[in-house]
Amino acid sequence: MQLFLQVVLAYPTLPLSIVLTVCLLYWLLVAGGLLGDGLGLEAGDGLELDAGAHGLAAMLARFGLGGAPLMLVLSLLTFFAWTLVYLLQLLVLQPLPDLLRWLLGSAALLLAPLLAAFPTAVVLRPLRRLLLRLRPAAQRSLLGRVAVVSSPEVTAQQGRMFEILGSSS
Repeated sequence: MQLFLQVVLAYPTLPLSIVLTVCLLYWLLVAGGLLGDGLGLEAGDGLELDAGAHGLAAMLARFGLGGAPLMLVLSLLTFFAWTLVYLLQLLVLQPLPDLLRWLLGSAALLLAPLLAAFPTAVVLRPLRRLLLRLRPAAQRSLLGRVAVVSSPEVTAQQGRMFEILGSSS
């Protein structure tokens, strides 16, 4: 246990340990019901990594990490990167001199998320299909269709409107 804590709290592993701890706390709060709807990080919301996105989301989607909730991707990516850096620190970097350990540890810290993208994509592949089945069906737009309004006022929150099928203007 002492060796584990020594490696987890050492330089190259420590930044990823902090991020992994934040991810774990997030999932504990979600499991406890304290988070979830408040942050809007569910599968049907707009915080997903789609291929049509820009910036970091597009880069991650190229690695096969699209179509899943952002926090799930971040958690898995952090876990696999942490595992790589932990094993590297434990097996290779610990006996090295300080300067060399810091240089190689910094390189490992930068490359670990790139290498972790591949096992993350493998894990997300079956989950992506499940998440697609859980999405609600898309609502048909009434824009441009003939409809009968049966209440004095129709807003997003109240009112009744019936679409006349087969009619369009």
